[in-house]
Amino acid sequence: MTVTVTATGIAGGVWSGIVSAPDPQPPDLEVLHGDTVLSRPALVPLEAERWRLDVPIPAERIADGVQVFVIRARGATEALASFTVVAGGPVTGDARAEIAQLRAELELLKSAFRHQNAPRAPG
Repeated sequence: MTVTVTATGIAGGVWSGIVSAPDPQPPDLEVLHGDTVLSRPALVPLEAERWRLDVPIPAERIADGVQVFVIRARGATEALASFTVVAGGPVTGDARAEIAQLRAELELLKSAFRHQNAPRAPG
């Protein structure tokens, strides 16, 4: 049975996705953080062979650095999906943090350039 999980986003501390499987019964999934099984989330039916998956992110699992959560079929070794939560200061070598910082600096430079080169009223 081929099960697919497609992420739809994170909002309000809940990761969401759509599960598809060629079976009228929802697959038995589990969520892991490291080697620890956190939960066996319930699936909400959407249409034939598709379900909504909502995974609350436990506050006690959020810490400095990158936390990886894995969704897999119960007892399987292969991940169907995963998501990361990055918290705290920038992680050394984390490309996403560096890109975000570069974007912020570029916005400051653009603002300063526009201010410096704004047309001046004759005076």
